[in-house]
Amino acid sequence: MSRSKRQLNINNFLNDDMLRIILSFLTSNDLLRLNLVSKSARICQLCHEDFYWKPIYYQTIQNYIDSSKESDSYDVFEEKFEYLESVCENYRENLLKFLETFMKQAQQEENDLISYVDELKSDHSKENFYIEKGEIEKYQPILSNPSKIFKIIGVGDDQVGKTSFFITISSGIFPSEYIPQVFDNYSYSIPRNQYSIGYWDTSNVGDYEKIRHLVYPETDLVIVFFSCISVKSFKSIATQWIPEVRKNIKNPNIVLMKTKSDAETNPSLRRSTLLNTKTKPISFELGEKLAKKLGCYTYLEVSAKENEGLADFPQFLIKTETSRQDKHFLKSQKKCLLM
Repeated sequence: MSRSKRQLNINNFLNDDMLRIILSFLTSNDLLRLNLVSKSARICQLCHEDFYWKPIYYQTIQNYIDSSKESDSYDVFEEKFEYLESVCENYRENLLKFLETFMKQAQQEENDLISYVDELKSDHSKENFYIEKGEIEKYQPILSNPSKIFKIIGVGDDQVGKTSFFITISSGIFPSEYIPQVFDNYSYSIPRNQYSIGYWDTSNVGDYEKIRHLVYPETDLVIVFFSCISVKSFKSIATQWIPEVRKNIKNPNIVLMKTKSDAETNPSLRRSTLLNTKTKPISFELGEKLAKKLGCYTYLEVSAKENEGLADFPQFLIKTETSRQDKHFLKSQKKCLLM
């Protein structure tokens, strides 16, 4: 039976009232997809009706209003929101127009970031070899000096979550109230092992920037942070932080880390980012691409607030540092890439 005949049979079998009952159970995404299925099927024609889109429209607008208030940007959009709340027809069209403005700008920004990374000069020196997180997790470290304290420092723009990250992995608790400007240096002994990790936080505000170079000597591993909701912090990786690290440390072991990864799955955070910066959260693919381009050893994504990506993190850092010094491990990884 042809597609047009099947549609005709459905139209004859189900009247409009029955089709409307079916449509009432669908989400906005379902309705949009259904709209693309057919122009002749009656159920697809009915999915445009205001009856279905009115509650979706007002709920979506209210979600954006709430997100703007949470991020203190309501005043910027107040006039626009007042107009949107006054709409009393063509809800689908008005909603799509409202969202389209932001999504177009966000997509253009993402395209610009992709071009930005593509145009960066690659660091493909012999010492800089990228390893995926999963391969490092499988590595079994052999410690020649088990009593060693591994020095781990964190650099990156302010407000990207460095201090919250160090506090969370050290104490196991996210600092929901007071967050100091810089986390005090902290030595962490790994249970059932003899080795320790010393975490060193940094800042680039005021006098901290003048003395930051003093923290680099005898560093084993550098974590360079950026926030997935800050394009500025992403671009600073190539323009400021990687050059600074390489200037102060010979052949550094660099981990690129994306923070606040929960913004990708948290609807409120996504809306706030879209409203305030007209961008989408920076994707894993783009972050990893930057890590490879700049000669970082590996790439990670975490959310200190939601405790995402932090499982067995101290052990992972030890594996990251020791595996990079293991010539046999690196040789095996290179062979895998060539196969």
